[in-house]
Amino acid sequence: MFLGAGKGQTILEFKNFLLKHKVNPTVDVFSLTKTLDSNIKSIVHKDFSKSIPFEHLNVKDSAYKNLKNKYDLVIGAMSVGVHTKYPANSLFTSALMLQKGGRAYIEVVDFLKGYSGKSSIKGLKEHLEINKPRVRDYQVSYQKQILVLENVFLRMVKAYDPKLKFSIKMLDNPEKHFAFKVNFIEIRRVK
Repeated sequence: MFLGAGKGQTILEFKNFLLKHKVNPTVDVFSLTKTLDSNIKSIVHKDFSKSIPFEHLNVKDSAYKNLKNKYDLVIGAMSVGVHTKYPANSLFTSALMLQKGGRAYIEVVDFLKGYSGKSSIKGLKEHLEINKPRVRDYQVSYQKQILVLENVFLRMVKAYDPKLKFSIKMLDNPEKHFAFKVNFIEIRRVK
């Protein structure tokens, strides 16, 4: 499952890479809008995009419940973990899509690692004073969630179904993009 696939160029690269290794994956997508290029549509099995933001998706009680426990791999690069007010919810919903042993990789932004060596919410607020209040407030709110992301995610899972078990870790990205640091969160369904 590719989340926020855009035009789908990454899907083409992914599929070609796996085909070289004699793996022919079935690829589904979920995006806010149906924007796949025509040559990508032919390699996508199912496009679940329907003008629904990922953070509003409910895989338990909706038309999308068939996505629960379905995928070996869920990828959300520069999409659902970045373009959201609720990154923990994006991780949680992605995790529910995983089969036992499956993995999800959801990209998130760490605003504290990249802004002039600032290492606290107070430092981030000071640095962001030049931004418009709406943007600044969003970044500060998002960053506060990133600081407790693992704990919130695990509490959400436990409240949803205590029998489910996931491991979660942040994969550190040594490069900065757009003056801030972008990392992947790796989620593995254990049970």
